[in-house]
Amino acid sequence: MHTRKTAPYGTWASPISAAWLAAGVLPLASPRLDGGTAYWQQGLPAEGGRQTVVGGKPHDVPRQRVPAPYNVRTRVHEYGGGAYLPAGGALYFSNFTDNLVYVSEADGNIRALTQDGQQRHADFVLDRLRGRLIAVREDHGMGGEEPVNSLVALGLDGRQQLLTSGYDFYAAPRLSPDGRHLAWLCWNHPAMPWNETELWLADVDSDGALQRVRKLAGGSGESLCQPVWSPDGVLYVVSDRSGWWNIHRVAEQVLVPVCPMAAEFGRPQWVFGQSMYGFASAHEIVASYIEQGEGKLLRLDLRKGEWQAIATPYTDFQDIAVGSGCVVVVAASPTQAAQVVHIQLATGEMTVLARSLAEPPAVEHLSVPQSLHYPSGEGRSAHAFYYPPQHAGYQAPAAELPPLIVTSHGGPTSMASNSLKLGIQYWTSRG
Repeated sequence: MHTRKTAPYGTWASPISAAWLAAGVLPLASPRLDGGTAYWQQGLPAEGGRQTVVGGKPHDVPRQRVPAPYNVRTRVHEYGGGAYLPAGGALYFSNFTDNLVYVSEADGNIRALTQDGQQRHADFVLDRLRGRLIAVREDHGMGGEEPVNSLVALGLDGRQQLLTSGYDFYAAPRLSPDGRHLAWLCWNHPAMPWNETELWLADVDSDGALQRVRKLAGGSGESLCQPVWSPDGVLYVVSDRSGWWNIHRVAEQVLVPVCPMAAEFGRPQWVFGQSMYGFASAHEIVASYIEQGEGKLLRLDLRKGEWQAIATPYTDFQDIAVGSGCVVVVAASPTQAAQVVHIQLATGEMTVLARSLAEPPAVEHLSVPQSLHYPSGEGRSAHAFYYPPQHAGYQAPAAELPPLIVTSHGGPTSMASNSLKLGIQYWTSRG
């Protein structure tokens, strides 16, 4: 036991230096699974912020799959996302430098699949039957006031095919497991995707063209996101029609809620490729959701309509990739910065594959936030995290109150999480 020094708030000698804060963390995002291998996108501050893809199996040393000078990033819809896809041992990606789409073969050979740098691509899905990628295209070479968006097929042999166009924005093309149906989202000005989108479906003929194109749901102020096919070919989507982004099964023109909760299973679609749920089997969904500002994981049995929580030490989950018997997720907590975590569903075993912060501060110096809820306008409740001063070696005089820094998150489509942030701990550890 160490006796704490008594000193005024704001004067404590913190172990978190300005240099440590300025060094930042290693960006980690977009986990994916291909067979038994996990992949994720990783920023490299030492290389000017270049984005690469790293892959590996649990307990193996991860290896970089995309070498310099390639930069795995896209600016479709400006904010990008959905810049890569691992499939069948190959890795398909958009290169930020020239806007071309490349494939990195299993043997390490890298070749371009597109040639026009005025066309940007994102949100890839592999059409194995027809030897092609399906993607969102944003064409800046059409000469109009703004780029033209569409869905296209990029042949692995270099041939290309326009699939559908006419809407201002497209996202989330998703091919059914048998390759016979394609679902996607689209919307028009002035709607933002978190306000209003539409879900469309089409049959894919033997030549790869779309037939019997029909709208399934959306519009009229409904936001749909994350269409996903189950392994047995049933389409699911997240809808906010209840006031919460919940998962629904699509039965042609009807959306059936499968796990109704006062919680969010979606996020505002600023970027492509966001994922908060997936299928461990035809009858089981694994999902992350946000309830009262805190992230959680669950397993949903579709046959029984019952769910159970997955116990983890984390409280903030970003993208999730679900495979047979496992989950890979970018997760964080009040004492851990973002990590890529592999979870075995049968045993609950968790393996950390990558850390955004190699050496976090000692836990005894960290302020763990308290959740606050208070009345707001129009009968609503507002939510906040309160971080009290914390330092293992200091305490303030008994009659003294600490200074308070109030920070608001960045706007109506953003939210604060309680994951570890050195920028907050810098101050709380000083009192």
